[in-house]
This record gives sequence, structure tokens and C-alpha cells, in this order.
Amino acid sequence: MEPKKTKSHKNEAELTVHHSRAVADYAMVQEGLLVSDAKAAHLFMRFTDECAQARGDEARLLDIISAYTFQAFPQTTHLVLATKVDARKLKTTMVRSREGKTPSVTMSKTLAKRAMDEKVAILFSEADQDQGDSESIVLSNIRTAIVAPLEGANKVFGILQLDIRESSKGIFGKKDLDRVTVFARHLALVLETLRYAQEQSKALESTIHALVHSLFLKDPDTAAHSERVQAITMIVAQYLGMKGTDLEALNAAALLHDLGKQGVHDKVLKKPARLTETEIQHMSHHSKLTETILDKIYYPEHLKSVPLLAAYHHEKMNGTGPYGLSGNDIPTGSKIISIADCFDALISPRVYKKAMTVAASLDILDKGAGKAWDPEVIAAFKACLPEIMTQVYGRPAEEAA
Repeated sequence: MEPKKTKSHKNEAELTVHHSRAVADYAMVQEGLLVSDAKAAHLFMRFTDECAQARGDEARLLDIISAYTFQAFPQTTHLVLATKVDARKLKTTMVRSREGKTPSVTMSKTLAKRAMDEKVAILFSEADQDQGDSESIVLSNIRTAIVAPLEGANKVFGILQLDIRESSKGIFGKKDLDRVTVFARHLALVLETLRYAQEQSKALESTIHALVHSLFLKDPDTAAHSERVQAITMIVAQYLGMKGTDLEALNAAALLHDLGKQGVHDKVLKKPARLTETEIQHMSHHSKLTETILDKIYYPEHLKSVPLLAAYHHEKMNGTGPYGLSGNDIPTGSKIISIADCFDALISPRVYKKAMTVAASLDILDKGAGKAWDPEVIAAFKACLPEIMTQVYGRPAEEAA
């Protein structure tokens, strides 16, 4: 029996169909461009590649769109990108000038409406002024403009407007209209993919919050510890130069690293005394339980490392951790979580022990360098310690000395 299609499945299917159609259209146009305009065709290919690499990074994607628009249409003075808020209202998403500035530019509501209603790109020039349908463009001293619809999965969701204001740059012609039409079709696919990625990200974020809340209900102390470990991990990771999707994945993994403790018996997890060897063995299973739980979540491609980054936080440099990984086989992110996890456990009071001093905690880390923890990551942690003490614990930076 086939599973019932939910609304999200339907939207995903529509996007897939639209993607296939757009790719097919793009391929045909690309073939024509290779014959008539090889330079533009190669430019569009590079545009495709860079947009794919940007993934869900909206700011980077908008920069790529701007850069390639002015490369493909160098005579353009301004670029305006607008998307629908509702059936009647458009919201400006981006305005750029050829110099990279963000000027105040008027969007032609009349041409935008025509382009969206008719689902075709509209070419306007000064000779069309007597039509009386482009007052906003005329009043803005625009000599010529092209407004193209952005069509997603069976609907138009915005417009792309390019204009020329300088007489020395000439005017847009039929060839420009055709190329903008092609560019707008592909741009629509890029923006739809971005929207879909953002929806996935929101869904994953809500799942993570739900998991953290469930951990809080199980053991508030463990949940608070996880949040501190996450904060420490982010400080050290950024110090080591980690950024982008690697940092995003590590951020989630650090927060969820102890999620497997939900599978640990309360009499062990909340025992007001030191654990026996048998209890320590039971507790040590939480790393693999973390992987088991997190593996059941769907992740975008760039976040698929989250389960193992979290699960490997008890791996040791000498290979004596739960998974038996050693040295460089342990991901750097997991090494950072491991040190953050240990440090917070040492300087925080527990029901069975008092909090250690910062100096005593650092001494334990130093003694474990090369055996349990990576010496280079320990050095990075120490360099960040003043910031960690003030930002994470609200204590004087001098305690790190």
C-alpha cells in the first residue's frame, strides 16, 4: 500500500516536476545559446554551479545573483528582485546597482502586474511612454527596462526588473529580452530551491527544539549542560576557523550530544553518589543511543554529519572510546565537543561532587592530552578560555589565567 501523500509530499512533488521541466527548458535554451551566444551560455553554467554551492545561504545566493546579472547584462544600471507577499502585494527582496550599492529604485507596479498576469517578460523603452502604463518607470528617469516573471511550481511568485538610465549604455533589445527570459526561469528555480531549503531548515530546527525540551523534562541538569557545551563548542570552533555548513552541523551536534541519556535509567543518571563500574558501563551506552535517536531524523545533505558528530564526543585519541576511533579518524568537531563536555562537567557542581576550580580542570585536560584529547584542540580551548568564562559562565576572565 502506498503511503498517503501529505501536503508537504505534494509540494515536494510539484517542486520536483517543476525542477524537471525547468531543467529541460534550460537545456534546450542552453543548446541554442551555445550556438548563438557561447559567452552567455558558459556564464549561465557557472551561475548554476555557484548557486548549487551556496545551498541555503540566502545572503551569499543574493550576492551571486547580483554578480552574474551584471556580468550577463553589463549595460544594466539597476537590478530589482521582488517576491509576492500575497495576491496583490510585492515585497522587494533585493535592489542593487552596477557598483554594488543599494539605491532607492522604483519598481514599476504596472509592468510587474503585466509580467505576472501574462507570464511573459515585458520590454519597455522611452518610445513606449505614450502608452501611459509605466508612469513609475518614466518618473524614475529610466530609459529602458525589462520586467520578467519568476514562475515556480505552477505559479508566479515574483519579478526580476533590470533597467538602464544612462544614454551611453544604449537600450535593451529583443536579444536581451530573450536572455532575461531564460535567466529569470533559472533564477526562479534557484529561489524556489532556496525557499524549500529554508522550510527544511525550519522543520529541523523545530525538531531539535522538541528533542532538547524532551531532554529537559528527563533531566534539567543535563539539558543545561548541553546548552553550555554548545556555547563553548561554537566559540572554539570559530577560533579554529570553522564556518558555514560545517559550523551549522556542529552547532546542532553539540546541543544534542547527550540526547542518548534519555535511555539511561534514572537511578543511574540521577544517582547522588559516584557510579559503580557496572553503572559507568551502562552510562557509556548513551553515545550510541544518541546516534540511534538522531539517525531517525531527516537532514539536508550538508547536515547529515550531525548524528556521528554528536555520537563521537566520547572518542579518545588512543582509541579507547565507545566506537574505537583514534587520532585523525575522530572528526575535529567531535574533539571540540569532547573537551567542552569534560570541562563543563568538571567545573560544574553535581549531586555527588563539588565544582572543581578552573586550574584543576585544566590540569586534568593537560594530563589527558594525546591520550583522551587532541593537544591542538586543547590549546585552542585554552586560548578561548577568557571568552568562555565571561560569555558562558558569567565569571571574570581572570579565572582563566
